Amino acid sequence: MSFVLFNVLGRVVELESRFDRYRAFKKENAWREVGDFPGSGVLYDLGAHLFDQIVDLYGTPEYVTATLCNEREIKGGPDDSFLVILDYPSKNFKAVCRAGMLVRDKPPRFTVFGTNGSFTKYGLDVQEQQLKQGISPKSPDYGKDAPGNFGTLDSEISSGIHVKGVVTTVDGNYQAYYDNVAAAVVGDAGLMVTAQQAANVIRIIELAIQSSKERRSLSF
Repeated sequence: MSFVLFNVLGRVVELESRFDRYRAFKKENAWREVGDFPGSGVLYDLGAHLFDQIVDLYGTPEYVTATLCNEREIKGGPDDSFLVILDYPSKNFKAVCRAGMLVRDKPPRFTVFGTNGSFTKYGLDVQEQQLKQGISPKSPDYGKDAPGNFGTLDSEISSGIHVKGVVTTVDGNYQAYYDNVAAAVVGDAGLMVTAQQAANVIRIIELAIQSSKERRSLSF
């Protein structure tokens, strides 16, 4: 997401971010499917991928409210579904982050609502799947989203001017992260992703677990 897009939407009031899969059974010999194994479950597996983007855009939330479930009812299994709300009441904004393992028909990856309009985007980042398929980051097709998954914008960008159309996805670029780490190691750049940012995301995960257990919202 870019602030350019957000400005087109006016003041953003809500963002929903999802990372869904479908597997109705327990994956054998997978430590993430063992309930008492540290770091297991969908929240630890996928939550960071959703929370870090929100924190990068809006900073740490003021409150965290969460519900974690074992929807597949796997005996001794960890959470396989979560709903986490990152609330920023001082900004009149909230982010709704969700993931589940029983989502066969995939909903939008992103939905964003603002005072001027909305934005909807289907499909996950293509890079992981491309790497599994043996596509090199040097390939001209690497990181490029399928046109069918481009986002759609419906917004009034100024008085009397209503825009409805497609927003081309920015190409994925995993390698930029590693380039930055290499530059930071030799002192040529600062880290784009800091240890404090990582700690903030882990704190959100911990608060989400506590919130779900206690059935209440918690301040960050």
